[in-house]
Amino acid sequence: MGSTTVLEEMWPLVRATVDRAACASIRRDYRGDSSLLAGRHHIIAEAAGAASVAAAMAGQAGTGDIVCIVSGGNIDAPKLGAILNGQRPF
Repeated sequence: MGSTTVLEEMWPLVRATVDRAACASIRRDYRGDSSLLAGRHHIIAEAAGAASVAAAMAGQAGTGDIVCIVSGGNIDAPKLGAILNGQRPF
């Protein structure tokens, strides 16, 4: 998230395993997706870490089997609390 490229050493792995990619904007509201992950699945993810889920839920991932890579438990407790209470901490 926040980059315009894939690292050169990662490109062969991406090319061999990925059929399609979607672009997500940092401006999109990810708080619902972070809240969904925490509330339903007990997964703590910062906004950028929930971007793949947001893209899939917005219909940008196509059909069939979809894999979302969720990362980044690097969110402080007050921000997470605000997200879980439906607020916008960003």
